[in-house]
Amino acid sequence: MHFLIRSFLQFLIEISYADYMDTRKVSLQFISILLGTLDGRTIDDDIFNDLAKCVLERIKDVNSKVRAEAIHAGRRLQNVGVEDDLICKSYKFHMKSDPSASVRRATLDCIGYSIFTREAIIARIMDVNEGIRLLAFKRIYEMPLKSLKLVQRHKLLYLGMRDKSVKVKTYIENSLLPFWLEQSDKSLLILIDNIRHDITTNNKKENDFVIEKVLNAFFKKKSFQELIAELKLDQETKLISVKLLTVHLIIYWHRLTAFFMNSENDYDVDLIAPTLPNFVGLIQDYDNFWASVMALDNPTEEQKLDQLDYNIGKLELLRMIQLHDYMVDEVGRVKLNEYLLHNLLHQKSVIEDHYFIIIEILYKSCLNFMTWQTKLLNIINEIYESATTSNLPEKVPPTSMETSHTFEVKKANLRIDIIDLETQREEALVNKDYIKMKDCDDQLSAQRTKLKKLYSDIGMELLEDNSVESQREITDNSKDIIKTLIIFYGMVGLFDIKTTPEMNIILENIVNSNLNSDNSEIEYWALRCAGAISIKNKNLAKTYFPLFFTKMFSSIEINPPEQTDPISAPIEMISDEYHLIPDVALQIVFDMVMAHSIKSFEVPNFREDGNDGNNQACTNLNETEKIIFQRMSLVNRSVSTTFINILMKLLHDSEFHSTRLIVVQGLVKMFLLDKIVSNKIVGHLLLMYHHPEMGTYENNDIRQSIVLLFSAMGSGMAGGPNALINAIMPVLMIWNQAPSSSSLKHIDCFDILKLIIALTSSNITDSNCIHNDLALKLCEALKYFSGNEELELILSKALSICNIHTEGQLKLDMRSCVSQLLTATKNKLSTQYLEQVLVNIERGFIQANVDEENDIKED
Repeated sequence: MHFLIRSFLQFLIEISYADYMDTRKVSLQFISILLGTLDGRTIDDDIFNDLAKCVLERIKDVNSKVRAEAIHAGRRLQNVGVEDDLICKSYKFHMKSDPSASVRRATLDCIGYSIFTREAIIARIMDVNEGIRLLAFKRIYEMPLKSLKLVQRHKLLYLGMRDKSVKVKTYIENSLLPFWLEQSDKSLLILIDNIRHDITTNNKKENDFVIEKVLNAFFKKKSFQELIAELKLDQETKLISVKLLTVHLIIYWHRLTAFFMNSENDYDVDLIAPTLPNFVGLIQDYDNFWASVMALDNPTEEQKLDQLDYNIGKLELLRMIQLHDYMVDEVGRVKLNEYLLHNLLHQKSVIEDHYFIIIEILYKSCLNFMTWQTKLLNIINEIYESATTSNLPEKVPPTSMETSHTFEVKKANLRIDIIDLETQREEALVNKDYIKMKDCDDQLSAQRTKLKKLYSDIGMELLEDNSVESQREITDNSKDIIKTLIIFYGMVGLFDIKTTPEMNIILENIVNSNLNSDNSEIEYWALRCAGAISIKNKNLAKTYFPLFFTKMFSSIEINPPEQTDPISAPIEMISDEYHLIPDVALQIVFDMVMAHSIKSFEVPNFREDGNDGNNQACTNLNETEKIIFQRMSLVNRSVSTTFINILMKLLHDSEFHSTRLIVVQGLVKMFLLDKIVSNKIVGHLLLMYHHPEMGTYENNDIRQSIVLLFSAMGSGMAGGPNALINAIMPVLMIWNQAPSSSSLKHIDCFDILKLIIALTSSNITDSNCIHNDLALKLCEALKYFSGNEELELILSKALSICNIHTEGQLKLDMRSCVSQLLTATKNKLSTQYLEQVLVNIERGFIQANVDEENDIKED
């Protein structure tokens, strides 16, 4: 190294420790320029060590501009191939946690690429700053596609395609995706394989979203002939040979057909879409082709992947059926119904998603509700019960066809009369015509008696005809039970329909008998069925509520956490059970509360004072209600209070990510529907949103739900801006009293206050400025935490960027309050901020930019 360069660098290192911010900044700029001119030449070890020490020191500078220049100066000094390189570790920390957008941008631009920095670079696609997110995707563009894991490709495309920034989405469509297509041998089918996420995960909707957006981006740019060339269709039948029908080709075919149907361009969909009879035949051929693989009880790992591909392909083919107008094709509709009802629903390989699509298709193709219901209920009975015959003589006279037909007609007519009377009764109840309602009740009783007698007559007729004595034996096969429950849930859960007497029989015989099954998957689906019906029927909801409520908190203590307990971050933990029963119970309880009211489920005669009257009330309850009553009586709380306390407990320290997500989403819905008001819960949500671990991809769904609530509050819903303002004191109390070892101490409270200020920004013409209330709340907090220099600095800094608009007595009172705080404050920086507040009050209104740091110099 030349003597002059060496000496100049030593001089710059020395003045980089100067007291003045500008001196430190300029010295680092010169260091960065000098190191840039060295190109590939080596740096002396002693100078290198001094430079590294200087950079590491200045990266921690209080001024963001100095930190940014230090990062630029350290670009040449990093060793990205070493995992424990101090400069790289410092870069990764500031790229994730630095409050200044300019510093995070500089770090993202300067950090080198390696397997040790890749995750940190990709994580910046979730940055709050649009420019940084765009730069992150540009850095990802430099990475080879094969160097990214499948889950990383899926994650960055999902977040990028949903980004609110047009620039980010445009860059992905015009630059990143074409580059990835080049690395996929210019084949969209190979690209699908490179970005398709495993459907066995819980991210099925995300996977569908990514595939649709990516393919549509290419469909818009390619010609019609280029698009259909990939399909290899038979020109006459418009079908693809089963041997060529890979899962990627099926996905491509489905998405292309949907794109043509929804496109504004005048595409001829008939050129790629076969007729419904031909397409149903193709699906049957597809089933037969894979039948041997799907019949394996103990498949190898490779065969398991083949089975997975079959299920995905089958799902896409069923979705393609939904694109057909099967109501105008009578031949195709009959063939479709025959295949679905008598073939597909009985197959062992059918998965949950298949069932729901099948039920939706049948709902439209069966032409009327009664036909749809009857056919599906018959399927349920066929699967759930199997016929057994007793030992009888070889020759048995067959049952008279005429007699059998007569009974069927009578039975159908009675059921239609019953349904008609039930409809009339509902109308009478709505119109408060109690006389007609009583008349309907009498007629219903008579018709049901006739139906019961008819069943008895059918049994006697069969005995008289010496027909085969048939008994129905309930299956004990868990897979068959699960299948019947899933089909029934599809009927009552996917459509807004009233339950019929026939459905109530299934509810009683199959669902209720499996609500406490030893098999967690059976119990899960039984709970889902009961929950779906309870949401539509208030009386049933009251019946089932104690069961769901006890299952919801069966494994946790009912006592809520203290307000000052630090909230922990949600983590991704997998349960050994197939389904978490407390989770589904919690979700159903939320749905019940949304559909009805928490007051509907209060225990009769309950009093929160815990007097002896509770014991008398408890004796009048059923066993399940007694359990919940006794649990609550221990702490003298009502159902409403207990429910909120359980939610706080789960939100506070549940070890399951799925449980936290259900609680957060449920609370958001309750706030949006004005079913809950709680400053403490809003405070916990603010802390959770800013928790260090919430920036991970696994917690992105929770973070998005919280953002939805805060945005709604800022716009006047869910309690309005005051809900956020009133949460300030709970937030500060929880943060202040948390132990120093708590992860809460890594949260910058100023970021929380800055978010509240941004969400409650007032219009300059607003005579009732909401920031006046915010300023008063911050002044109240400053008085409460007087003597705590750290919180005084945070609160005074936040107060200085409030858009204060005061007049008259309010202006005098606020000026007096701030003056008192100024006198009591000993911190120099806090004093400067409070002086700025007084200036803002005198101006009457100051439009502050909360996205940038305050102009007051902190050095």
